[in-house]
Amino acid sequence: MSTKISSDLVESVGGAQRPAGGEPLELPEAIGDRLADAVVDELLAGARTEEEVDGPGGVLAQLTKRLVERAMSAELTGHLG
Repeated sequence: MSTKISSDLVESVGGAQRPAGGEPLELPEAIGDRLADAVVDELLAGARTEEEVDGPGGVLAQLTKRLVERAMSAELTGHLG
């Protein structure tokens, strides 16, 4: 099983290119399983408007920032030991 995400969402997060035809991107099964619907629902629980979801300082921006920071920290730890 894989999780499909909108290429619009990916484009707004990291400027990723859309696949041919603008079809949804597929996440690997290991990642999709971690993004349970309950987790996504909890993240979006307080967001009522589009601006609160994907506007500056919105849920998507905050989540992206935290993901990038964790990835960079893991990479730095891997390089430095």
